[in-house]
Amino acid sequence: MMRTVYSLAFAAWFAGAADASAATMAYGGEITKVDVAAANDKTGLGRFSVEIDYYDYCSRGSFGKESTVGAEAQQRVMKLGTVCVLNGELMNAPHFAAALAPGQWGYFYEDTWQNVYTTPNFTWGEVISHDAAKQTVTLRVHRTHKEIHLAKNPPVEEVISYAGAGVQLEHENAPPGEAFELGNWVQVHPERATIVDMRTAASKWSRSEWVPQAEGKRGFANDLSGPALIKAVRADDADKVIDNRVQIDVQREGKLETIDCRSTTFVLDGKLCPPTIAARADREAVLCYYRKDKAPHKIFLRSLVEGNRAELPGGDLPPVEGEATWLLDGQPSDRGSVESATGRVTVFPQRGRTFIAFRPYEVPAVSKKK
Repeated sequence: MMRTVYSLAFAAWFAGAADASAATMAYGGEITKVDVAAANDKTGLGRFSVEIDYYDYCSRGSFGKESTVGAEAQQRVMKLGTVCVLNGELMNAPHFAAALAPGQWGYFYEDTWQNVYTTPNFTWGEVISHDAAKQTVTLRVHRTHKEIHLAKNPPVEEVISYAGAGVQLEHENAPPGEAFELGNWVQVHPERATIVDMRTAASKWSRSEWVPQAEGKRGFANDLSGPALIKAVRADDADKVIDNRVQIDVQREGKLETIDCRSTTFVLDGKLCPPTIAARADREAVLCYYRKDKAPHKIFLRSLVEGNRAELPGGDLPPVEGEATWLLDGQPSDRGSVESATGRVTVFPQRGRTFIAFRPYEVPAVSKKK
């Protein structure tokens, strides 16, 4: 298991850092340090550091237009105002903060929305060519889509061999020629052991951890945030990755509704993507709202391929092959403890190196709200 790092220098940096209200910090990357000693501060439950591998938008201090991937930035989990998503599912802030560890990765927006994964990180890019004879695919891997960060963080082209690997088109096995069509986006996953993630009632999320929408303020998630099922997506510029004007149809709390979004970004399995990739109907989502906004600013989506999820009584887990990592409410545990628990379980099955492709969907233009 990865160990937690205690750092006096890290805590000192945070004591002197600019307040979160001073600027915007939004990026993807990998957690490098976790300071559990900071859990005793009045507003937070812990602080951690992230090595950035994708810039959504950063303007704080040295993280302006001159910043480059590989820099480290700091986050905290707040007692009030942080939407906490672990392995694609919402959980409450105390359990989320306790589950964080170096080596985990995801997408982070200030201290407001945090989308973290304990599964191995993966390469994510657009197909620009496929060589069937050499069994390679060339991906354009983006480091940013934000114009002010682009000069310092241009996309890179990676030629990757898929020899001996599994190839899928979303949740179905597919021939390489179909999976690696020009314009598809591809996840390149390393080999992994089984991960079993059991959530009990103790880690259940609550809207009481977010600020009431009418009282919303800078840097805090508001309580319109929460889970939904995406039914349809419409966009003015369907190939644009960040800050989109989109319209989404969602089903939540038993009702179908249409939401007009002025500036919204989709995050699929922890990585940013355009509406053309996000638009598949019936993806589970977490809608992320802040300030007094009545439309989500970020939408965390879950693909249909990453994990089996079900409500299971204790001792009724599906078969688990080989070695496994066992998580109980996000924290490392053992098989016996997980099997004796009752709740919602996610099983990320053991698999070898795997390429998962996503074909763009036709996305109509935004229509007038009904």
